[in-house]
Amino acid sequence: MRKPNGVICPVDMGDCSPFGDYVNAFRVMSDSDGELLLDFCIYSARENKAQVVARIRVAATFLTDIHERIGRGLTEIRASGATKGSTGPANPIFLFRRPVDDEESN
Repeated sequence: MRKPNGVICPVDMGDCSPFGDYVNAFRVMSDSDGELLLDFCIYSARENKAQVVARIRVAATFLTDIHERIGRGLTEIRASGATKGSTGPANPIFLFRRPVDDEESN
């Protein structure tokens, strides 16, 4: 198992909203030798369409690191009590499209 290479530094949000953009789906596509595109989307089950909100390009080798770090982060969130003040179990966190019963009526 590789040791994580964490960095502590200031992060400039630029013109990004501090609240982020809403997405409920994403896709991963091969773009060129060794690079992948990650599209973050808003998916409408009613219309069976998706709109890309943001696209990032990463080295294919970095996708493994992203996957591992998201998994570790979710484990830490669950261990710390993801829903503060909740008396029941923490809500499940989905890495892909949300379940159909959770769909917004878009």
